[in-house]
Amino acid sequence: MRLVAVWIVLAAGSVAAADPKPCTAGAECERACPATPTACTAGAELYFDGKSGHPLDHKKSFALAKRGCDAGEAHACMLLGYHYQDGLGVAWSPALAVEAYAKGCTKGFGVACYNLSGMYLGAHGVMLDKAKGERFGTLANQHWATACKSGDPRWCANHGFALATAGDLPGARKAHLRACEHGTRVGCVQAARLGYELKALDATAYLAELDRQCKAGEGTGCTLAGQTLYAGDAAIKADRTRGLAQLARGCELGDRMGCMFAGYELSASDPAKSVAYLNMACDRAASLGCVELSRLHAAKKQEPESVAYAVRACRMGNAEACRYAGLSHSLGKGVAKSDREAVGFFTEGCRMADMTSCGLLIRRNEPLPVADDTKQRIYREACAGGIAEACPKAKP
Repeated sequence: MRLVAVWIVLAAGSVAAADPKPCTAGAECERACPATPTACTAGAELYFDGKSGHPLDHKKSFALAKRGCDAGEAHACMLLGYHYQDGLGVAWSPALAVEAYAKGCTKGFGVACYNLSGMYLGAHGVMLDKAKGERFGTLANQHWATACKSGDPRWCANHGFALATAGDLPGARKAHLRACEHGTRVGCVQAARLGYELKALDATAYLAELDRQCKAGEGTGCTLAGQTLYAGDAAIKADRTRGLAQLARGCELGDRMGCMFAGYELSASDPAKSVAYLNMACDRAASLGCVELSRLHAAKKQEPESVAYAVRACRMGNAEACRYAGLSHSLGKGVAKSDREAVGFFTEGCRMADMTSCGLLIRRNEPLPVADDTKQRIYREACAGGIAEACPKAKP
């Protein structure tokens, strides 16, 4: 999972208190950038998810993030890394993503450290490296914890996220409440979710808080309310109509998961609307939205469109999509036949532990993009599975 500004309200660094946003409209931010580097970041954020009534425009977002990062703005470097990592508004380049994230992380920006951790732990465009991934993940939380306790409490939302991931739900809720008290609405949403889970809030108070945050413009509040209402639970009666409306509202406010869930839930009742929401999810870097669109186009025999969505999902870190894109290029199905492109996609799939992709590389006598000890395990399993090309390379 990658983080972006959804966890942050204002950010000039993960330790020092953040300055007020220098601009609130895209054109205003563009005029102020790069003389005011934080304006570059603010503008990049507005265009990145299409929030606050701004159009989603990854090319503009990339250009502003690049200018801000070049001017030394750590938050902009994180955004720049995200663009390179998923190929948003610019050619896909994991190497440049690592460079940008490292620059932001070195300047103390915890989200950049966290996203760099995710690349190494998920083998997203880089060699799997658990030691590096864990080190950058620890560094991210150190930045957030320090800021939460002494620098800028709005960073407590990030710290709360890390605590929840580690299993400390009471500590996470406390951190989110501190973030909420200082104006970070996503902290309010997460504090409500954890409060309900820990039975500190009843169903009425929980839904009321989500509704309050949704009406205030926090898309994650709408999405969480939508999920809860759509499914229902022991204390909350399912209301699919209200749930879908909340999911749609979350999507409109720029929350990609709102788009994703709305697309899924509408697939049977309103296929056209479903596709529209899935496209919004895919455009906001929700890889499963792209995967579902690839599947839908494949079912309609629209192979070029299917491959295009698979390529996008692959670049967002979906291993199965990489395999599908590789097979399509290998067979010339929906795209020009290209063994070079096929090998490239199989390499990415194998890197992310898709064993079928690894097997396809072995059959072509291509190197495996994994550590030596992992290679031997894969060669042995492939040989046992009937891939003859693996047997000479497999050691006992």
